[in-house]
Amino acid sequence: MSLHSCRARSRLVDCHRDGVQVVVEELAFTDFALRSFGDNPWTGVGIGSQSVVGTTAVQITDGAHLAVAVEGGLALFIPWMMLILTAAVTALYVRPRMAPVHRFLALALIVFIVYQFGVASFVNSSIIGKTPFLLFWASFGIMMALARVARADAQSAELQKEPIPAAVITK
Repeated sequence: MSLHSCRARSRLVDCHRDGVQVVVEELAFTDFALRSFGDNPWTGVGIGSQSVVGTTAVQITDGAHLAVAVEGGLALFIPWMMLILTAAVTALYVRPRMAPVHRFLALALIVFIVYQFGVASFVNSSIIGKTPFLLFWASFGIMMALARVARADAQSAELQKEPIPAAVITK
């Protein structure tokens, strides 16, 4: 290997025999995150320390779940995962109560949760940034609002039903 190859290797670039360089930063980010979490599993290394706002150094953990685990440890990671699971269970619970035309939103939110928080956030959410999280909370809010409207409509329909007169019942 040439001197240039060795320098490149120290910058998280892997060099093959034919001289083609392949970036392996993603694996290095994940390795860094797992080592940092292993060093501070209970409380983490501090909120904001693994992003551009970190004051000592910019260290990027690959994936939102790893960032939460590294920054807040199990003390933050467990409530974070419970919040996401609660949103998924709520979507399942609310779906039948929504107007039939809006039920696809609950199903779409469930699919989004499974993909984004079950797969993509463990692997690599740093490519697309915070957009999925904003979409998640926006769609969750819309779904809950539509479920509340459907429930209010059902309650007002119940109140508007006129009682059957007693004379009709006795015949």
